Amino acid sequence: MNNYRKKKIVECDAPLIRMSILDDALWLVTRLLQQRFLMDKDAVDVTEQKNKINVLTVKVSTAKKELSDIKGRKEKLEDAYYVDGSMTEAKFKERLARLHSREQLKESEINNFKAEIADIEKIIKQIELPTNDRYLQVLLLSDLDENEIEDRKKIKEMMFMHIEKITIKKVMKGKHKCVEITITSKSGLSFVFLYDTWLNSHRKGECNLFYEDKPVYEIYGQVITHTNVVKQMLYQKIGLPELTYKELGEAADRYAH
Repeated sequence: MNNYRKKKIVECDAPLIRMSILDDALWLVTRLLQQRFLMDKDAVDVTEQKNKINVLTVKVSTAKKELSDIKGRKEKLEDAYYVDGSMTEAKFKERLARLHSREQLKESEINNFKAEIADIEKIIKQIELPTNDRYLQVLLLSDLDENEIEDRKKIKEMMFMHIEKITIKKVMKGKHKCVEITITSKSGLSFVFLYDTWLNSHRKGECNLFYEDKPVYEIYGQVITHTNVVKQMLYQKIGLPELTYKELGEAADRYAH
C-alpha cells in the first residue's frame, strides 16, 4: 500500500494458489492418514501417551520457574540502573538484551511443550473412541462435508493432528508456470503435488492438480472425483490396504442398520 501511494509498481513473487485447491490436497492426504491411525490405534498404549503428558507437564512447570527467575533478574537489573545508578547505560542495555532474549526463548519453549501436550491429548481422545472396522471408518471419514461448520472443525483438528508443515514454491514444468505443494506429515512422510497455473488460466475444465505426474481429478462436466490411480498411490505410500467396492458396500449396509 505504501509503495502504491508513492506511485511505484511492485510485483509480489510469492506463489499464488486457490485456497480450495490447497484445502482439497490437504484433506485428501489427512483423511488417509487419519484412516491409518484409526486402524492402528489399538496398538497404541494409552498409558504411554499419558506418561508423555506427565513428563511434558513437569517440563512446563520447570520452564515457568526459570522464566519467573529471568523476569526477576530483569527487575533487579532495572533497579540497579534506574534507582541505584550503579551501572553504565551500555552495560545495562547489553545485559537487558541478553535477558530479554533468554525470556523469549523460554516462552517459546513453554508454548512448544503445551502444543505437544495438546497433540497427545487429541491422540488419546481418538484412541478412546469405540473401535470400528476399517471399512466403516472409511465411510465415516468420507461422510464429512467440508462445507458444514461442524465437519470443518473435525477436519481442521485432524489436519493439526497429522500434518507437520506445508510448503509451496514456484516451479516450471516445461513451459508451464506451476506451484509445487509439499505436505509433510508428523510421521515423516512427504506428499508433493503440482498445481499447473497455466492450465488453470487457459484450459478450463481440465485437471490442474497432479501427484507424481498423475492427475488428481477426473472431470466429467460438473462432476469432479478423485482418480483411483492417485488414491492407490497414496494408499501404498501410507501403508493402507486397498479396499474393494464389495467390502465398502458391505460396510455401508452395516452402517445403515
